[in-house]
Amino acid sequence: MEEPAERLTSEVCSLRQAVTELQRRVSALEGAGVAETAAQPGSGAPQSPVRLPGGQLAAVRSEQVIPLFGWAFLGLAGAYLLRASNAAGLLPGVSGAFVGIAYAGLWLLLASRASTDKPLFSAVHGLTAALILAPLLWETTVRLDLLGPAASSAIVSAFAVLGLAIAWKRNLTSIAWIVTIAGLLTSTALFRERHDAAAWLASVLFIAMAVELSACRDHWLSLRWMTAGAADLTVLISTMFVTMWTIPPPWAPSARLVLGAQIVLLTIYLASTVDRTILRGLSITGFETGQAALAFAVSIGGAFYLARSVNTSSLIIGLFCLLGGAACYAVSFTFLEHRPHQGRNFHTYSTFAILLISAGIFTVLPGAFRAAGWSILATLMMIIGILWNRTTLRVHAVVYLLLSVLSADLFVQAWARLIRESPLASQPIPAAYAWALAGVAVVYGLILRVKRRREPHWTDTIESAATAALLLLGGLAMLSEWVSLLPFDTAPLRTAVLAGAALSLAEAGTRWQRAELGWLVFPVLALTGYKILVEEFQQGRSLSLVASLILFGGTLILLPRLRRQPDRGDRAAVSL
Repeated sequence: MEEPAERLTSEVCSLRQAVTELQRRVSALEGAGVAETAAQPGSGAPQSPVRLPGGQLAAVRSEQVIPLFGWAFLGLAGAYLLRASNAAGLLPGVSGAFVGIAYAGLWLLLASRASTDKPLFSAVHGLTAALILAPLLWETTVRLDLLGPAASSAIVSAFAVLGLAIAWKRNLTSIAWIVTIAGLLTSTALFRERHDAAAWLASVLFIAMAVELSACRDHWLSLRWMTAGAADLTVLISTMFVTMWTIPPPWAPSARLVLGAQIVLLTIYLASTVDRTILRGLSITGFETGQAALAFAVSIGGAFYLARSVNTSSLIIGLFCLLGGAACYAVSFTFLEHRPHQGRNFHTYSTFAILLISAGIFTVLPGAFRAAGWSILATLMMIIGILWNRTTLRVHAVVYLLLSVLSADLFVQAWARLIRESPLASQPIPAAYAWALAGVAVVYGLILRVKRRREPHWTDTIESAATAALLLLGGLAMLSEWVSLLPFDTAPLRTAVLAGAALSLAEAGTRWQRAELGWLVFPVLALTGYKILVEEFQQGRSLSLVASLILFGGTLILLPRLRRQPDRGDRAAVSL
């Protein structure tokens, strides 16, 4: 009997070990999913947590939420009790208004005292404070006239800043959104009734500045879109108030106030962008790029329009653009160019640099001086880009050169001299034309010089082709202008100028291995044929037509011979 008893004892021990191992494995599996498993009803275990705004978890039961909103209604009841006391004379005048404002601030402070693991409690208290303050300010400012718009603006701004400070301390996103929306809507509602543009601008820009200061330290980045849009729209509407009427209404803001708001708007978002991208080394975001461009458009564009509408000087605006563009160039090529992972920032700042410099020159310099300024700047940029191997500056040089050409109307003026069917042909060539053509010649000479000294660069072909075409067009026009001064029919001579240019380009492009010169041969031939068609044929002068046709036909016969590649001996002689 002992042997079966021992066997039974052994089997019981094995079964116990198996059950223990099974319990261990089941416990391990339950532990991995405990965060996602709800407690059984009546077990006494806490309910599963609820995810709330701000990325925090809070264990919220229905028996806690309902009393919370009850306290909110009691808070609103207290606000109406203060209103009734004010109407009854117990809290007369401004004293009653300030008691109500203090009462709203008390509820905002209660929001800060709510536990950080219960953000819904703080959100409801903050919303109660906003619902108390906004109607109170509207009534005391609009209906009772106890507070002026400036005082109400200061109170709204202080309320928003206090709420942002509370939200910063406890990292409560809901509070930040509530106080910001309440501040923007309240200030806009007060402007709609009292038409105090200064108070409205000050409130909106101050709230936008507070949000940007928070964003500089990575707080509430999503809130920037709303405040930036409100700030842009406020400044834009204020600019329209000044410029849309010949005689602005009495409540319209002054031009100086609007100009100051434009500068403040631009400064806020430039400063925050510089802080995040330069001082902290972060990559520029889509918001910062878009808002910087929009702030430039609203501020600089609005300032230009404002200066033209009210007949004031735009010199300050132009100087601001020039200084801003120089600063962007300095930041791009001093702080960002050689930093790793800063390519996006570099291109953004360099793009803003060329836009600001161009706007500054357009504003500060008039007429021929404008073309001269862009030509000189193009030459400097090309020299610096070549000496220090800066491709970006070389591209900017071509852009500045094109701006100089466009400001001088080089295409229109040259076409009038070559075809001579426009009234401009009887006018002298303007000085801006000469400045633009001189800039093109200098830049083309620099490009040719650098191409002979180093390896080819991808920008060489584009730069040389563009500048060669501009130089050819402007030079032929000036030569045609001089020929037209002769005291007889100069149409055949001007045809000879174009035909000779086509032959010279073919010869030079082949002999000196300059591809851009060879590309220009056929456009010049097309221009020559068009000139004969619209000028010689239209005038009906037989001798002029015959001479021009002979010149054009002879050019077509000689051209293939000049474009023929030289043999190896000729190439060696040319290279020597």
